[in-house]
Amino acid sequence: MMQVKTKTKISILSLLAIAMMWGFGYICVDEVINSGWSSLGLLAVRGVGGGIVALLFSIKEKWWKKPKFILYAFLISIVNFLGYYLQTEGQLRTSVSNTAFFTALNVVMVPILATVFFKEKFNIKSIFAALIALAGITILSFDGTAFQFRVGDLLNFLCAICFAIQIASIPSLSKYESPFALAGIQLTMMGLFSLILIPFFPSVQHFANTAWLSVAYITFISGFLCFFGQVVSQKYVKSSTASLLLGQESFFGAIFSVLIQHAPITWQLIVGGVLVILSIIIVSVKFGKKEVLKQETDKERT
Repeated sequence: MMQVKTKTKISILSLLAIAMMWGFGYICVDEVINSGWSSLGLLAVRGVGGGIVALLFSIKEKWWKKPKFILYAFLISIVNFLGYYLQTEGQLRTSVSNTAFFTALNVVMVPILATVFFKEKFNIKSIFAALIALAGITILSFDGTAFQFRVGDLLNFLCAICFAIQIASIPSLSKYESPFALAGIQLTMMGLFSLILIPFFPSVQHFANTAWLSVAYITFISGFLCFFGQVVSQKYVKSSTASLLLGQESFFGAIFSVLIQHAPITWQLIVGGVLVILSIIIVSVKFGKKEVLKQETDKERT
């Protein structure tokens, strides 16, 4: 049987891989939006498509017999959808660099929420690494223009709060042993909420018969696979560490934009990238004996 310490290391690598897949998703989202899809149309297809696949895999989990799990999963789904929708609306009203910065604030919020509301032990190392990561992401998102606070920045700040709540909440549901169901409910509700909102924007084209390969990637890879991987991995990784690792999607997005879209290599990418990598090393290289024992104890309790 695989030891908890080994599972923790694998989970860290999995969360980093998820951030990488989400980072590549930036390229796909850009292609889809430029091909005539609306953000709500994309969220609807991503949610319904990825959610159905996840729920098909969840049949053996018998999650419908767990009323508390359904309630908590539904509440997390609302918060998760609000995060994605606020981020989309915020980006329309501010710069991309501001969106990246304010969204990244969740890496600092998660340790606080996890400690206050979910009784996760406060970890100085995680806070230190989160601050370094935030500095790196801030530099990555700096486009050389003077900062101006806009309405979109407030929406992105609220988006960061939503993502922080979602990340901090997931470990508390691991005791229900229903990772496919949790991923499926989050995605399905995202799709349904998007479909509900679409009629309120009749003048907008929401779907297009193009860019289907990118839509498929966003739906089944950065949607189904990543949501499921996040739920499973967070069972063995602290929320503060998970938020830091998942927050590297902006860094990977910048890397893929250089490799695929031939974006220029700037000093922001180099300096910010170094800080981001440093934060990952700080939080990932060593796991103290006390931390591993705590994780083993938590697993026994669940």
